[in-house]
Amino acid sequence: MAGGTPEQQRSVRVTMLILLGVAALRLPFIGDAHVHIDETYYLLFADRWASGAIPYVGIWDRKPIGLFLLYRVALWFGSGAAGGIIAYQLLALAAVAATALMLARLAGERDGALGGARAALAAGLLYPAGLLALQGSGGQATVFTNLAATVAALLLVRALASARPFRLVAGAMAVLGLALQIKYTVAFEAAVLGLAGLAVLWRCGWRGVRLAAAALAMMALGLVPTLAAYGVFAAAGLGPAFLAANFATIAGKAGATHGGPPLALLLLLPIAALAVAGLRRHGRSPATIVLIAWMLVAVAAALLLGLPSEHYLQPVLPPLVLLAAAAAPRRLALGGAMATLIAAGTAATVIDVRNTGGFYLSYRIADAITPHLNGRCLYVVDSLPLLYALSGACSPTAYLFPTHLTRADEIASIGIDARAELARVLASRPSVIVIANPRQPYLDPVARRMIDARLADGYRLGDRFAFATGEYQLYYADR
Repeated sequence: MAGGTPEQQRSVRVTMLILLGVAALRLPFIGDAHVHIDETYYLLFADRWASGAIPYVGIWDRKPIGLFLLYRVALWFGSGAAGGIIAYQLLALAAVAATALMLARLAGERDGALGGARAALAAGLLYPAGLLALQGSGGQATVFTNLAATVAALLLVRALASARPFRLVAGAMAVLGLALQIKYTVAFEAAVLGLAGLAVLWRCGWRGVRLAAAALAMMALGLVPTLAAYGVFAAAGLGPAFLAANFATIAGKAGATHGGPPLALLLLLPIAALAVAGLRRHGRSPATIVLIAWMLVAVAAALLLGLPSEHYLQPVLPPLVLLAAAAAPRRLALGGAMATLIAAGTAATVIDVRNTGGFYLSYRIADAITPHLNGRCLYVVDSLPLLYALSGACSPTAYLFPTHLTRADEIASIGIDARAELARVLASRPSVIVIANPRQPYLDPVARRMIDARLADGYRLGDRFAFATGEYQLYYADR
């Protein structure tokens, strides 16, 4: 951009560097069918839904329907489950790139001039590096909700300088409302950003009844997508199923303790150290207070769910990155944080891929399963729910996420008698049963005895597929 101003040229360079950074960090993992069990189940849910299963009835989960709509889009672009893996991961890459660029814009505007370009670059690169360190190399729901939260924050900043601020504040709440139909924990972030929106309106002169009416309108906008989703299900006579899956079972699971990994917190330390330096630079500005509150509620949401995995801390990244970007002039510290995050994230992801058997193990297992189906169903006990779609197998139950019927802290929160459902599945004599060896430590002891008894009666151990810490075992029913 030779004809542009120096500021425009810097902006183009920053944008290109961020896009290259996102691509370099994420493209190596495109196509990984083992990137995380949650994501592969979202794709399986979309696959079963596309094949005629009714959400929350024929295929069950406690996530909002908007998340599965995103995966249905990926399934459509991918023309099936195998292509859908690549499609949803590319969709996630686009979401990360957009989020990184918007965080860069926010950081640059907050910091100003030349320092702003450095802060923008820091925010735009720290975000994808932080995601990689927190199991974010694929398409976790938070990859998409972080984009929505960042869009909302940018709209609120724009509202400060607008002659019609409510339009932008309302837009921010509408975006967060859509995000609520991807992951319900966005409600925590929406509460903070909603209060920030009211503060913006206050600074623009809104008072009294006018401000109260705005608050009610903002809440209504945030709830519209969820109410619309419920309305669709209620009109089909499925309102109770929607409410049970989306709310009642979440309440039953909230507060469960999983012995959350301290590694998740340790991986955030490089950014947190920069954030402390950034706080010293900016002090107690209104923007800093909002960012700290946003960060704290994101941590609270993760702790409410027991912090079962690193990816539950991904919502912390946007506000934490914006705080850290203020320390961008400290190039040595920034470089060290970036190098630590990229090394930790890459190592964690590569180790995870190695531990689960590599990119293509699911395809090999599915190829082994298909000839043994003989018109009956598959039952996957451990780890690999996408095998149902990749092998073309039918489903013996609506509860296809492996832990829903077998994990001790899950079986009491899915809204049915899990052991009775497991007994029914095993009594149907699936053609193939897939287990992991060694067995998962979290298995309900009763469920484990039920499965072992079934395998000992009319099943033989067939193919075995090794991974770093064990093997997947395929048990075939005797004919």
